[in-house]
Amino acid sequence: VVSKYCQETLDEFHTPDLDKVFITYTTATPEMVEAARAALVERGFKNIYETHAGCTIASHCGGNTLGILYFNDGE
Repeated sequence: VVSKYCQETLDEFHTPDLDKVFITYTTATPEMVEAARAALVERGFKNIYETHAGCTIASHCGGNTLGILYFNDGE
């Protein structure tokens, strides 16, 4: 599911700045984070950073929340 999420996000916002991307999560499993990392490496991102979501995201989205954040230069 994580790989599919990353692919669908990158398909919709399809002109990313490949310099950096963040994998931000609450209590995601190591396997979830690795699946996201693999999808981002495949897409060609140069610098991949892992960050923990703050209390606002955690309280609204809950456990096992994971998102990718990057600048999209496209429309």
